[in-house]
Amino acid sequence: MRGLFELKRALAKAELRTPLAVVEGLKKVAEPVVAASKAKEVWQGSSIQTIGTRVTGRSVFVTQRKRKVTGLRPDFGALQMRDAFIPALEENEQEIVAGMEATIDGLIASAGL
Repeated sequence: MRGLFELKRALAKAELRTPLAVVEGLKKVAEPVVAASKAKEVWQGSSIQTIGTRVTGRSVFVTQRKRKVTGLRPDFGALQMRDAFIPALEENEQEIVAGMEATIDGLIASAGL
């Protein structure tokens, strides 16, 4: 069989790069959601500077990282999800899919597959 050695080498190369490429791709595709969420934040006292991404090995989250809770708006988390985060995600769904497809295609191409 011709090319088996090259295929094995390319697969090993792709295996090393995959975790980092996926994390970087997830961060990149989450940025439009972060920007749209910040644009939708219209509540007094909300801190849009603390909205950002958190990436794990399997997924990406757009979160509010501000830890201070005053108790004045116990429904603020639900309000933020309903009025800012979920609509921002839905608006950018196609960009997210296209961005992850480009990341995976780039990973495959860089491995020589």
